[in-house]
Amino acid sequence: MDFGQLHLFSQTTDMLAEGYEKLSVFDFENAESVFHQINKTFSEKESDSERGLFCTGYWKEVFERLEKMVSTENVPYLFDQIERFEFNNHWGFQKLRSSLITHLIGLMLQQDRFYVNEKIAISDLYLQIAKRQIAERSLTGRINTTPADTPARFRLAHLQWNQKLKGTALRNYALGLLFDPESAPAQYLMCDQTAALIKSHGTHMTPAYGWIAGILPLMQVPEAVTPVSENHRNALACYGVMREAEKASKKRDMETCVELRKELKSGWPELYQEYYKLISKRTQPSLY
Repeated sequence: MDFGQLHLFSQTTDMLAEGYEKLSVFDFENAESVFHQINKTFSEKESDSERGLFCTGYWKEVFERLEKMVSTENVPYLFDQIERFEFNNHWGFQKLRSSLITHLIGLMLQQDRFYVNEKIAISDLYLQIAKRQIAERSLTGRINTTPADTPARFRLAHLQWNQKLKGTALRNYALGLLFDPESAPAQYLMCDQTAALIKSHGTHMTPAYGWIAGILPLMQVPEAVTPVSENHRNALACYGVMREAEKASKKRDMETCVELRKELKSGWPELYQEYYKLISKRTQPSLY
């Protein structure tokens, strides 16, 4: 066993660890110094130190540009640079990536910014660095302040579904469709039955069809809901009539219930046919 080689290997490993550690905290000058020292000290250039030098130089330039940017530009710029850069599975590169995402999140928090762009929210970034609980809290906070943010609500429902909180998730899916069916992001919809209803009836009418199918809850439309289109307005009206008919039925106010059902049949005959099948089952006598 060549103890000399083992010593050199250990020394190189320690120096590489130091270089990548400094790189991960954006101490570019000292990171470069360490990687250069490795190449000077050892006869054969280390591929890890060469990658470290390249990486250090690249991100040093990025941060120099960041310092010259106005705040409205730095978030999308840094996000784009992170997305473009090819991080390999080396622990040093992955540590740097995590630090860069954390820095990006910090910039967004300073600007009270929830979205990087129309596809990426701050919660998505938290999930990329394995901070699920913080991601969930960020989504809850967003919904509390901006209840009509359906993409945020669908993201929260997605997390809840994956935690087996399906009832809570379905409630948020339903609320998201009631608030703004036209901005509902399909990639966060985990309930296949709801997805099938959207495909058959569209996002606007899915809350109503979803309740009839026993998938989505029937709830009071929040006062904060504002129609985003005529189709949305029509769907909300339909949903409201159906809910009022159900309330009247439970109170045994059959006169009001019948009038509301007539209104539903007149305005939305296709939905009424499905609704009629549901109420017909309730009135069928038991065989036992």
